[in-house]
Amino acid sequence: MLDGAAAGAVLAASMVGVAALYDLRERGIPHWALALMGVACAAFLAVRWAAQGAWPQPHDAAWMGVACAVGAMSLRGTLVARGDAAMIAISGVLVPSAAGIPALPVAMLVAALAAGAAHIARTVVPNLAELARTGSIFGGVDEPAIRKAAALLVVRRRRRGERFCFAGEVTRGGRRRLALLPGPPDSAEIMARTEYVISVIPLMVPYFAGSCAVAAMAILLA
Repeated sequence: MLDGAAAGAVLAASMVGVAALYDLRERGIPHWALALMGVACAAFLAVRWAAQGAWPQPHDAAWMGVACAVGAMSLRGTLVARGDAAMIAISGVLVPSAAGIPALPVAMLVAALAAGAAHIARTVVPNLAELARTGSIFGGVDEPAIRKAAALLVVRRRRRGERFCFAGEVTRGGRRRLALLPGPPDSAEIMARTEYVISVIPLMVPYFAGSCAVAAMAILLA
């Protein structure tokens, strides 16, 4: 039988898993899904507190305030990456700590490690493979070797049919140059002729790994 913290951690991981599927497919989480998860979170907490016969602890109340504020801004569309922020706030309310260990820092640390591994697999490894196979990288781009070496960690060749990415090159004075930082979203016309891109990793996917780590920690240490 799971205790309250472990049950909350499992519920949070399940919700983040659903959000990760939407984020992976659409790079966004529907408002109805956020609202439904918020209601489920509130219902779970109400049942948990009623069973314990106690009012929320101060840190729980603080997280509830944060989650409500983030949720309101998310539904109004006034918050950047609003779906991701709302899901992180909801998971923080459901499981503020596991076995006395703050849960959100653990989830974010695991998410950062997972995102780093995903970036290496998606960008650095293909670039190194192309360099080993052809002896060159970023052909057709007018850049010095040192800048190409730096771009090897950030920019990669675009895959066929890829939609979710930033342009990794710009044209200045008739010369193709590499863009090492993502800029504003480019038009469909620009992206159609862009050969090199910067990956966009959906945040909820690595955060799901972090949520699963917190759930496992809550169950094992309960």
